[in-house]
Amino acid sequence: MFPKINDFLFTHVENEVDSEYRSRVADIRGKEIIVEIPIDVKTGKVKTLYRGENISFSFIDNEGIQHFFESKVLGFMLEKEHMRQVMIEKPALDQITRKQRRSFLRMPASLECKFKINNNGLDRQCFTHDISGGGMCFIYEDDVLLFPEQTIQGNIYIMYKNKDKVKITFEGELVRQEPEKNLIKNMVKFTKISEQDRQHVVKFCIERQLELYKKM
Repeated sequence: MFPKINDFLFTHVENEVDSEYRSRVADIRGKEIIVEIPIDVKTGKVKTLYRGENISFSFIDNEGIQHFFESKVLGFMLEKEHMRQVMIEKPALDQITRKQRRSFLRMPASLECKFKINNNGLDRQCFTHDISGGGMCFIYEDDVLLFPEQTIQGNIYIMYKNKDKVKITFEGELVRQEPEKNLIKNMVKFTKISEQDRQHVVKFCIERQLELYKKM
């Protein structure tokens, strides 16, 4: 499948192995894709591109599947002598490959979460540190003993930009812990979640990414 207008593209530039830049599809015209200027995901700096430069792109569809394609810079669209958008070569459909394993977009988000450990005891409340369609990370302030391979059941409450609130029901496995100052970050992989609820999480992450992109 092709990327769609407003889809985010992750850009990997030749000879910059450790770099990753984020852009967005502005328009699609015949054999060209018009994208916004790529921005470094770590530093927020704009990437300078050159006509004829080869670039690798990836994007994630609504099902959480990651797609890859190679392209070339064809030219630029200027506004008051400043480069605003980049024209790249649109690949043939058979030149777009897909990663069979889902690769979910993960975004920082503080969402209310209530959970139980091994389906026992009272609901415990926390807030997420980040979330994706495949799992979440939360920081828990209580002195309850948490350790890897525990099973967690609970609900996450997603608030969309339009104020709609959705309850996500999940079961997950605590896969890893990391220290965070005087607290512990707990990484959870979703092991049971309805596809509808997973799509709510994916939609929230895309909306959140768009919101953060506009602030850069």
